[in-house]
Amino acid sequence: MPSAPCRHLILILGDQLDGDSAAFDNLDPTRDVVLMIEAREESTHVWSHKARTVLFLSAMRHFADTLRQRGWRVAYRALDAEGDLTLADGLRAAVARYRPERVMGVEPGDLRVRRQMDEALESLVNPSAATAAEQPASFTERLPDFGKHQDAMWTGLDFGWHALLSSSLNLKLLNPLEVVLAAENAYRTRHLDLASVEGFIRQVLGWREFIRGVYFLDMPGLKTANHFGHDRPLPAWYWTGATHMNCMRQCISQTLANGYSHHIQRLMVTGMFGVTAQISPQQLCDWYLAVYVDAVEWVELPNTAGMALFANGGRFTSKPYVASGAYVKRMSNYCSGCRYEPETRTGPNACPMTTLYWNFLDRHETAFAANPRTALMIKHLQGMAPQDRQLLRAQAQDMLAGLDQL
Repeated sequence: MPSAPCRHLILILGDQLDGDSAAFDNLDPTRDVVLMIEAREESTHVWSHKARTVLFLSAMRHFADTLRQRGWRVAYRALDAEGDLTLADGLRAAVARYRPERVMGVEPGDLRVRRQMDEALESLVNPSAATAAEQPASFTERLPDFGKHQDAMWTGLDFGWHALLSSSLNLKLLNPLEVVLAAENAYRTRHLDLASVEGFIRQVLGWREFIRGVYFLDMPGLKTANHFGHDRPLPAWYWTGATHMNCMRQCISQTLANGYSHHIQRLMVTGMFGVTAQISPQQLCDWYLAVYVDAVEWVELPNTAGMALFANGGRFTSKPYVASGAYVKRMSNYCSGCRYEPETRTGPNACPMTTLYWNFLDRHETAFAANPRTALMIKHLQGMAPQDRQLLRAQAQDMLAGLDQL
């Protein structure tokens, strides 16, 4: 049965949990209703880590309770109470129930969600359109050494010097300005190293906001971009960690356990391998969206498709982020005890990271020789004897043909 009409129905999504949101400007608790919807599809449109789903649902439910404590009317559609509800269905049902004068909200961080909202509202205005589509220490403790150690990877040190704020920032539980001011205050009151604090603030204030702009400028093309034409399927061990490459096993196992790994593990291990192994960027981007608790498409996709995979051909990066196994050895202890040797590019103990790196340079020699950022890499490649390059190509082809067995 329809409820009494309301003035504004205010839709709050799972990554918009900001009590100071512009959506609440001029809210009247006696006439407005806040709508929140647990949509099963948000955990099923790609495979999702259980920890990611739990984080979103828990954050949403706690946020709804906070709004109720303010005395606001909250319409909350929970999965266990409402069944397999889609966001569009929930929105249409709420409009039918509350008959608002206006539906309000802030811009979603995912164009897929924006389209669902638009289609749901269009179907209400124009019913014929309804069938169109359906471990860690604290922050102020990690900050002093962030600049020195932010890129380090070490077995058993899952979070390193990272503050684990990304999920709270992306769900709008933390305001970026609040975080920046806290870091600045720590710098001034505790006389911290400028490099550490500047490096941290630059990630939040600079790169994160830049990436937001990239997403909305380059979509929807960014989602289908494939500069190198890579089309190999994602190896099965990306979902299990069951690979002989210890660096990949460590990063993937940590990801599957925690729903988290830091930026170098994503960029220079799982992402770099994806580029040199010629894996479909769409499959790999879907994997990133699925397994990380902080994954919201506007921040995930430009970083993975654009930066880690170079799928957009260098729209905002000047070169692909690729390196040999020697880089992994320098930045971590992952190579210790691995069955592969990071310095070896051919033979039974050849490191896939190393072999596929040199093979990648070999495939794109002409283009990379013309790029000042990659020209030195090509000079090293060109110093390789012709017979060694032939052995490298053969070794790489065997690896590429058996990625699931690496």
